[in-house]
Amino acid sequence: MIYQLMFAIITPALITGAFAERIKFSGFLVFTLPLGNLHLRPARALGLGVGGWLRNAGALDFAGGTVVHISSGVSALAAALVIGKRRGFGSEPCRRTICR
Repeated sequence: MIYQLMFAIITPALITGAFAERIKFSGFLVFTLPLGNLHLRPARALGLGVGGWLRNAGALDFAGGTVVHISSGVSALAAALVIGKRRGFGSEPCRRTICR
């Protein structure tokens, strides 16, 4: 259980780069908390479970990283498309210390 919980923690961390500086922390929580139950569980079952499409295609994933990376990439792409471009990106200089 704790091993699977580790993947549930790593997945939002991978997704965060897609919408960093675009949404507030509360929006981040609203997006990531249901991610574990609504997205990761079915993705693991459909992907690598008995009769899953990845398993039927011949993929062997002993640690579970394939499902984590695929679901992280798809979730990050969906979040970036829904949120849109950063405000002022390319037209206003970044005044934070991280940009210097």
